[in-house]
Amino acid sequence: MNNLNIISTDNASKPNGHYSQAIEANGFIFTSVQLGLAPDEVASVSQQLKNALHNTEQILIAAGSGLDLVVKLTIYLSDISEWSTVNMVVAEVFGNHKPARGVVPVNDLHLGSKVAVDVVAVKKQ
Repeated sequence: MNNLNIISTDNASKPNGHYSQAIEANGFIFTSVQLGLAPDEVASVSQQLKNALHNTEQILIAAGSGLDLVVKLTIYLSDISEWSTVNMVVAEVFGNHKPARGVVPVNDLHLGSKVAVDVVAVKKQ
């Protein structure tokens, strides 16, 4: 039988519904979509993406992983013309690590966010 571990940390945004920040299954960590909004903040796509990736990193750390162990990154983007900005931020945050990635254009994101991310990562050995 597979064990599913619920991952939760106070160092990232709290779930705003019936879901977990992440689930660990068989050595893989699957994060829920993370928005990059801060309360009362009007932020650029760049800042929102950095915030979302920071939240994701905190969740991964709580799971015994990290951004360097991300195998798949999915980015949801409300304005595809911001693709070059997204690409620049991802290169800045991930450095030499290049996980598999998808950028998905969407019409709207929750709470008016411009960008959101989710990842699949492996647990540190």
